[in-house]
Amino acid sequence: MSTTRKKILCTWEMGGDLGHVSRLAGLARELLQRGFEVTVALKDLSRSQSFFADMDINLMQAPVWLPRISMQRPIACLPDTLLLNGYLEPDPLHALVRGWRSLFALVQPDLLVCDYSPTAMLASHGSAVPRIQVGTGFSEPAAGGPIADWRPWLATDGLVVRQEQRVLHTINTVLQRLAVPPLQQLSDLFAVDATFITTYPEFDLYPNRTDATTYCITRNDQAFGPAVNWPAGTGPRIFAYLKRQHPQLPLLLEALSRCHARVFAACPDGDAALMQRFTGPSFTCSTQLVDLEAAVEEADLFVGHGNMGSVTQALRAGKPVVALPIHLEQLLTGRQLQHLKLGALVEKIDTADALATQLAQWANDPDLRRHAGEFIRRHQTLAEPSVSVLLADACDALLAR
Repeated sequence: MSTTRKKILCTWEMGGDLGHVSRLAGLARELLQRGFEVTVALKDLSRSQSFFADMDINLMQAPVWLPRISMQRPIACLPDTLLLNGYLEPDPLHALVRGWRSLFALVQPDLLVCDYSPTAMLASHGSAVPRIQVGTGFSEPAAGGPIADWRPWLATDGLVVRQEQRVLHTINTVLQRLAVPPLQQLSDLFAVDATFITTYPEFDLYPNRTDATTYCITRNDQAFGPAVNWPAGTGPRIFAYLKRQHPQLPLLLEALSRCHARVFAACPDGDAALMQRFTGPSFTCSTQLVDLEAAVEEADLFVGHGNMGSVTQALRAGKPVVALPIHLEQLLTGRQLQHLKLGALVEKIDTADALATQLAQWANDPDLRRHAGEFIRRHQTLAEPSVSVLLADACDALLAR
C-alpha cells in the first residue's frame, strides 16, 4: 500500500499585509496535522520566520513582480492593480507564468491554495490540479461576472471595462503562447473548485456570488506575538494597529496619546523613535508583532486603517472600529463600517485634539457597542470552525475525489 503523502502548495503573491502570512501559517499547521506534505510560496519571506519557525514545511519565494510602477490617478479596480504588477505587456507576464510553472514542476502539487495569487492561478489555468482561492473578496471576483469598480462614487466613464480589456489582451496573448484556451472575461481566471471569503457578506464587493463560496472568519489558533501591556488606570481601552505608511501617522499617534483612554498602539516594523515620543502614563506602544486577537478581545475600541483582516477580527470580538484608510479598498471598508453603524471613518485628521476627543467619545459610545454586539450575534456561526479547519476540510474533500 502506498504511503506517499499528498502535496499541497499554498501561495501568496500580491498585497502587503501580514494577514496573508498568518492565514497561510494557520492553514499549513492544520494540513501538517492531517498528514499532508506542505509547501508555502510567499511574496515576502523577510517576516515569515515567526509564523513558520516550528513547522516542517517547504518554504519558498513566490515569483513576484519587482519593478515599481505608478499611475497618475488612484487605483480604481483590480485590473489597475494587475497592470501595475506585470500584466501590462505579454513578455513580462509570460516570464512570471514560467516562474510559477517551474515552481509547480518542482513541487508537483496535488492541490493549490491561492491567497491573492492571480498569476499562480493563471499559470495553473487549464490544468487538472484542484484549486482553492482564499481572500477578503476585493481580489476574488465572482467567476463569470463583471469586475467591481472600487471608486466610492458612481462612475460612467467606462474605465474599469477599458482596463479589463487591456489586462485580458495581455493574459490571452500569454495563454495563446502556452496553447491554453483564452479567457472570455477577466473573472473567468477566478473560476476555481472552492472560494473562501474571510469576511462578512456585508463587506464583500461581489455579494451575488453563485459559485462554491464559503464565508468564514479568520481565527488564529496560535498567537504570533506577546500579549499587550495596557497602561494602568480605569478608563476605556483603545487598541490601535497601525501602518507606518499612513501619511498622518505622527498626528494620529499624538491624538491617541492625548485621548482620555488607555491606549496601546502596535506598529510592526514602525519607527521606534517616533512611537516612543508619545509614550506616557496612558499610552504605550510596540513596533513588534503582538497578540492581535487577545488585544482586540480586551479593548473597547479598535483603531486601524480599514484593512479587512483586522476589521473582521475586531468585529468578530464585537468591538467597534475606527478606520483611517490608506488605500481605496480600505476607504470602502470604512464607509461600510460607518453605514452599518459599526464604527467611524476618518478620511483626514484635522487636528490631534479634535481626533482625541472623538476617539474618547467612540470608546465610550454605547450605541456603537450595541450595534457591534448585534452584528456579531447575527453572524456568530461564521466564526466556527476556523478558516484553517474549513480550508483543510475542502482540501480533504477535493483530494478524495
